[in-house]
Amino acid sequence: MEKEKKGGIFSGLFIFIFIILLLVGSFLLIKYLLLSGKIYKDSGCDSYELSHNKEVVEVNGLNQIIKDSNPLSDKSIDFTRSSEDVTTSGLFVIDSSINDSYPIYYYRGVVNNNYVKLGSYCFRIVRTTDVGSIRLIYSGLSSDNTCNVLDTTIGNSPYNMSYRGEKYINYNDSMIKDYIDKWYIENIDIYKDYLNEDINFCNDTNVMSWFGYLDSMSTKDESSLLDENKKIEKNTREKVDESYMDYIIPNYIQRILDGDDKYYCTSYRIYKGIPTTGCDKKYSININNGKLRYPIGLLSVEEAILAGGGTLKSSRGNSTYYLYNGGNYWLLGSDGFNGSSKMYAINGSKSLNETYTLDQEFGVRPVIELKVNTLVQMGDGTIDNPFVIV
Repeated sequence: MEKEKKGGIFSGLFIFIFIILLLVGSFLLIKYLLLSGKIYKDSGCDSYELSHNKEVVEVNGLNQIIKDSNPLSDKSIDFTRSSEDVTTSGLFVIDSSINDSYPIYYYRGVVNNNYVKLGSYCFRIVRTTDVGSIRLIYSGLSSDNTCNVLDTTIGNSPYNMSYRGEKYINYNDSMIKDYIDKWYIENIDIYKDYLNEDINFCNDTNVMSWFGYLDSMSTKDESSLLDENKKIEKNTREKVDESYMDYIIPNYIQRILDGDDKYYCTSYRIYKGIPTTGCDKKYSININNGKLRYPIGLLSVEEAILAGGGTLKSSRGNSTYYLYNGGNYWLLGSDGFNGSSKMYAINGSKSLNETYTLDQEFGVRPVIELKVNTLVQMGDGTIDNPFVIV
């Protein structure tokens, strides 16, 4: 009887240990599969579809010139890599929009034929839109018939005066919006007949799930993981010996579950290399919904990725693509909120893997849109002979 009792105890203990090992093993396997991208859970981040209008439309003017430049499909581009890293340059079309009424064309990498002159002001064509308008980023004040200019910004400004709250990410109530609006009134408003007043900007602060966070972190390379360790060591003022999987990931997930940290879907798309030009209506910024007073704003971080900026997988900063100007300037888009609000910016020496507190003074390069089929008076789009609108 006593032998049977002991045998039962050992048997029960064996079963208990087996169950514990099975649960631990299953947890580690699931964690590995999530981090390695082998399985996918809902990130909480939708890919916003474009209008995909298929009706036949008339195309002329600058739209026709862009179309005739024979854009290439972007289906095979790895957007986690910079255009310098994988040598992709020229005019491309978003593959899913190829058969639309207005395919979305965009310039990427080393480009020398996307200069536009509006009065005395030079711009670079960034892309077209699904309604045919042409998005431009400011590129300097010209004193002659060329776009050989020294300063491609309108000046420097903080994004906002404070960063100690999530609300300060809101472009509509930002200091930089006031700065840009003032410049528009004094310099560009006289050309408003050429501008698309239905311009739409997106500041997506939709919060990704912790599954999305795991999925996005799985794309990081070894050097970025080491950087993450250094950040934690600096913030906690203690040495972090634990591995990335054993310490950093669980620590961040717990902060997400506790509601202390929020990571936005903009960040998810950046890490995964899936930039979008679409926008949830909830996060759109335009004149029709009363959020914009003037048809002007900032370039999005996702547009900068399309242009060749690259993300965390890039082995180096990109100093050759057409958006590079050697300095820092603000973009529209935030990676999240973790006690302070930060926004993305073009960095003079790095890829688009850095965000900055809103009170820093960076360069400002406004974005406007020309109306569909805007006529060109002269020029071939080069720096010495830009497309002249007026």
